[in-house]
This record gives sequence, C-alpha cells and structure tokens, in this order.
Amino acid sequence: MMEKLIFLALDGLSWNVIKEMLSENKLKNIKKLVKEGASSVLKADFPLISPKIWASIFTGKKPEKHGILDFYSTKEDLRTKLIWEILRKNNRRLGIYRPLTSWHALEVDGFFVPGFLSHQFNSYPEDLNVKTIFDQRVRRNRSEPKEV
Repeated sequence: MMEKLIFLALDGLSWNVIKEMLSENKLKNIKKLVKEGASSVLKADFPLISPKIWASIFTGKKPEKHGILDFYSTKEDLRTKLIWEILRKNNRRLGIYRPLTSWHALEVDGFFVPGFLSHQFNSYPEDLNVKTIFDQRVRRNRSEPKEV
C-alpha cells in the first residue's frame, strides 16, 4: 500500500496569522495537520513573486534552473519537470487544485484544475471545467473597463 501525502500550500498566508488563529482555537483541521504532520516557514529569495516561488516548490530547483521568474512566464519558460509530472509518470493518484505554475490540465489518475494563469478552459476530468471557466470569467470581468 502506498502512503498518502497531502501537500497544502496557501499563497500569501502568513504563519503569524495561522498561529494567531490556532491560539484562538480556530482552524482545527490545520492544527491537526501541523501537529501530526510537518510544517515549515518558507524561506525564499526576494523579490517574493508567487509564480517564481511556486515553481521552486514544485520543481525543487532555484529560479535560475526552472526558468519561471514572474507572472509573464509561460510553459515554454519552464526548463524542468514539475512534481506532478514526475508523480504522474510513476502512476501516483493525484489531486491538483489551482497551482500557479500550471498552464493547462494534465490527464491524471485523480483530478487537475489548473491555476488562474491558465489560458485554456480545461480541467481534468472535464466536469471540473465549470470551475476553470468561472475563474476565467471572474478574471476577465475584473480587467474589463467599466462604464461610469
């Protein structure tokens, strides 16, 4: 039997906020994960740019090696494999939800909903496309000029 792993990472959420909420007896499931699992404070090079940091986490490599430096980076800039590509090749069951360093969904044993930088309206399985389409429409509505 293969061991199960949950990797939970929340962009922009500070451990200061988490610790304060834990001390108020909130986030009971997070408290259990921290107590029974492993957790750590991220140590990253400045500037703290989310796609660059996530690519480092998901590849295990520094930005100079993986090639993702900012929000304008594309799949073509990525110079190494992402962890889910390696796990997929090794027939591991995956649930991947909105990672910043995904530009399209992969067919996996499980599910894959790409992050908001995706330029495609695809998720796997296809019945999850509604979430991806919703995200795209929200992003489009935020950036369209509004009549005054």
